[in-house]
Amino acid sequence: MNESIKLSSLFDEINNPPATASIIHWWIFSDEMNENRINVELDYISNLGFKQVLIAAGHNVSPKYLSHDWFEIVKFAVVQAKKRGIKVWIADEGTYPSGFAGETFNKKYPHKRMKAIIVEKEFVIEDNLCRIEPHSGTIGILAKDMNQNKYFAFEKLEFSSGFLYLPYHSTWQIKVISSAYRTSPTRYVHHPTGAKDTTYSLCDYLDYEAVKLFISEVYEKYKAYIGEEFGKTIIGFFADEPDYSISGLPYTDNIFDIFYNEKGYDVKKYIPYFFKEQLDEKIKRVEADYWDVWSNIFTNTFFKQIYKWCEANGLKFVVHLNHEDMIEQLIKSEGQFFSHMKYVHIPAIDVIWRQIWYDKKAIFPKYASSVSHIRNIAQTFSESFAVYGRGISVEQIKWVVDYQFAMDINLFLTSIFKYLYDHPQNYFFPEVIKYINTISYLLYVSTPCTKVLVYFPTPDLWAGENISASKAIEIGNALLENQIDFDFFDHSLLEYLEIKNQRIYTNDRKEYDIVILPPIKYLPQDLFRFLKLFSSKGGKIIFFENYPLFVYNKTFTSFFHFVDREIGVVVESIEQLSKMVEKDITVVDSKDVRVLHKRIGNSHLIFLFNVSGTSFLGKIILKFSKKNVYIWDPMQNKFLMVSNIKSNGKNIQLELYMHPYRTLVLIASDEYIDGIQKIDLLGSLPRTVSELNDNWEIHFDKDFVLFSDLKDWQSLGFGDYSGSVVYRKMFSFSHVDFIKNKHLFLYCPNVKYFAKVWLNKRYLGARAYSPFMWDITEALKIGENELVIEIQNTPAAALLGTQEKLEKLRKEAEKNFYLSISLKFDMEMVQSGLLPPVAIVSLE
Repeated sequence: MNESIKLSSLFDEINNPPATASIIHWWIFSDEMNENRINVELDYISNLGFKQVLIAAGHNVSPKYLSHDWFEIVKFAVVQAKKRGIKVWIADEGTYPSGFAGETFNKKYPHKRMKAIIVEKEFVIEDNLCRIEPHSGTIGILAKDMNQNKYFAFEKLEFSSGFLYLPYHSTWQIKVISSAYRTSPTRYVHHPTGAKDTTYSLCDYLDYEAVKLFISEVYEKYKAYIGEEFGKTIIGFFADEPDYSISGLPYTDNIFDIFYNEKGYDVKKYIPYFFKEQLDEKIKRVEADYWDVWSNIFTNTFFKQIYKWCEANGLKFVVHLNHEDMIEQLIKSEGQFFSHMKYVHIPAIDVIWRQIWYDKKAIFPKYASSVSHIRNIAQTFSESFAVYGRGISVEQIKWVVDYQFAMDINLFLTSIFKYLYDHPQNYFFPEVIKYINTISYLLYVSTPCTKVLVYFPTPDLWAGENISASKAIEIGNALLENQIDFDFFDHSLLEYLEIKNQRIYTNDRKEYDIVILPPIKYLPQDLFRFLKLFSSKGGKIIFFENYPLFVYNKTFTSFFHFVDREIGVVVESIEQLSKMVEKDITVVDSKDVRVLHKRIGNSHLIFLFNVSGTSFLGKIILKFSKKNVYIWDPMQNKFLMVSNIKSNGKNIQLELYMHPYRTLVLIASDEYIDGIQKIDLLGSLPRTVSELNDNWEIHFDKDFVLFSDLKDWQSLGFGDYSGSVVYRKMFSFSHVDFIKNKHLFLYCPNVKYFAKVWLNKRYLGARAYSPFMWDITEALKIGENELVIEIQNTPAAALLGTQEKLEKLRKEAEKNFYLSISLKFDMEMVQSGLLPPVAIVSLE
């Protein structure tokens, strides 16, 4: 972000990063809101370390959403946040998806509600004459000869008299295709039952005037009450999942005219064929044209219009879509991703349940961060953790965040630290918030070093050719496993890309030198021309497995065959592909260490993340030469200078040990910072000196003590206990040579899930995530030692640690979708305690 930033200034600023680069607390106003409650909650939020909040309406909020008193209480909250130096975002709906303004479109603008093309009626006749009564919304009829499995489509004009003459006598299935008011399900804060259903309709996203009414009923009213804080205390608006989760096709009254103007043919006669069980190639192409048209209307009437309003009022507009992790479903309900993200100030994703987890290869965060990189936007936004369960641990929270950091997601919205206020690990919440703020800021002030573009085949998805998107995702995952960063793009982002010499630039700053395409069926002609120019300038183009089949112009129905070998080369395997891309950073013999490489001025920022539960011991090669390497120490929140680097003038080699789930932040620079503490990177596995697994005193409270080896609390008869348990052990240590010559640590890799340690009454600190390791060199004595470890679990055990509690929640989950999701997660978190091994280790 800042080409001239000095490391000395940066090292000071990480202790107090700006509010706008910090994690956002999702501040939900539910039930009765008053001035006292607002002040109490703001103090709690501020004390946790939050510097930004998103004000959002919650279930059954009082005062009523969008009433005069609602705006007054929001205004009071903004004033109080300002006094505490807290920045504010505003959610534009109560609650989601964005675009229904509460009850507004049902009551005030019913003619501007969302519309769809649907099967209005379906019936069977045995005749060649069918009586139909068309109306203003009727579009056509699809007739299927059920005996011969033949289909015929009829336009409205052919049965305007009320009678439809079928080609011959047979058994016919008749589908009457019409436009009608249909809405995606909405969840409104004042819904009598709290359900998500179609009671409160969304506006017509494809109607410019309907969206303008939404803006006037929400955005303009906020402006009337708190507009003086726009661009000051108030940073922007947040929109949540605007989409078409409907049974049918998105529709607006003039869409057929728009289609004709853009595509040059009348689509109405083809619309009935869209409702066949299986589409032939011709209809797939027409449907792809329809998806192209309606999704572009969506981009321009909804996203662009709100974006422009926010920009004119000094605000930022942030919105995430629905189903980023299920791209085929996203295309069905959103039309496209990349085009919509052209009209947000911060591209965004949604990680509300375990779309990102240890057992998944989740690539979708790259969609949003790629748009940020291509558009030169410093931040990428993530709504995270809404339904990860009450039993989530601090280590798991950190892992999910680190996974996103590794893809350059650096602005997080979450309510989890307030939602889990009674979590046994809440002691550590401020520390993990500080950790998130520091990394977010470092990624905010740095610029990406990505050199590879991977084409994402949106047109193929419109045409039902889903395999190409799967291949693009396969390529992306393979590149990341091989420490090759990249950005996704599609044809809608070409306006940001410029070819100069052998590279592709974005606004003369970011540069790419390789374009990779998955095996695709349809290549847009504007992209084809772009690739031909890039190839003619010496740019490298790689086609994975096959060349494209067709190149199409403005319509999928007008195309020509791609000429093989005209541009680029084909590679047959991921291994071959990886070898053709030059890497700036190599992690030798590991696919588990993720690398994010960015620049801060002339310095290099390297974020390393071991995604696996296995330690990494090996070599990391930085293929550039810098005089100094600094490493961030999260415990002290400061950078230290690495002493044991090897440099040959061309690259830097680091021998490195990384604990499971560990992150490291390095900065390689020629800038020398005087007075920085020096440190050696760990270059060896922990060596066990003494094991401490047996004969523990285990205090579940001050009046009850167990004597046992290390087991989980369930095995000890405390299956539903949630809170703190104190472990005490007396042990003898006689390794004089280690006391004199080695650095010794207490190592507890199986803490579930938080630990504080005292050795010989000296407090050594708390840990909530890997490595669960404490330096005991100074506290350890020859002879008798007293070790005390306090363990805290999560609320999961108390929630469902007995069969009776579990069955009760299972019944509740039958009526609560979100509980049914989080319950599965919480069941995994019941096991609690300090498990073996517990050992004294030495590290070289």
